[in-house]
Amino acid sequence: RYRSPSRGLGDVYKRQAWFATDGKGVFCIDGDQVTQHAGNDSFGIKTVYSVCEDHKGHLWFNTADQGLVEFDGVTYKPLGVKEGLGNLNMASINTCSTGDILITHGKGIDIMEPARRHFMYYNEEIGIEDLAPGLNASAVNSKGHVYTSGQNKIFKYYSPKNKLSIHPRTQLTAVSCLLYTSD
Repeated sequence: RYRSPSRGLGDVYKRQAWFATDGKGVFCIDGDQVTQHAGNDSFGIKTVYSVCEDHKGHLWFNTADQGLVEFDGVTYKPLGVKEGLGNLNMASINTCSTGDILITHGKGIDIMEPARRHFMYYNEEIGIEDLAPGLNASAVNSKGHVYTSGQNKIFKYYSPKNKLSIHPRTQLTAVSCLLYTSD
């Protein structure tokens, strides 16, 4: 199980550290053992800007040219614009307290629910235009709120206490059968 990686370096069970590299994928140091993770025969990973973890323990890599890549310890699964990512050129990724992943890029901020791969987009509609974020210029506080920067500003994402739902929910308030109403 992989735990708590963060931009470039993460302390996992107090003995693992993850390093994102510029050209050689990701390295994991576990005790005296060093393992390189650079994809597989059909899918290579070279430049990785940052690493974060979802609540299932899957790692997510912010790559230079392949978008977001999920790693479950065995399989690499890319996630690009076709799958809903707002922009392939991401500046940073962070895990919120809910397990959602906050993605910062030049067009705005995306929030992804990893289990269902659902995205919520924050962009010019809320005043974020030409964000111009700094590479890995973000942080998560102890409450799981994410701070990210761009446009000479700092944005704070307040991680909700409960998971957000982007789908409508049916609520029955009364039932009527043959013109008789029942609560």
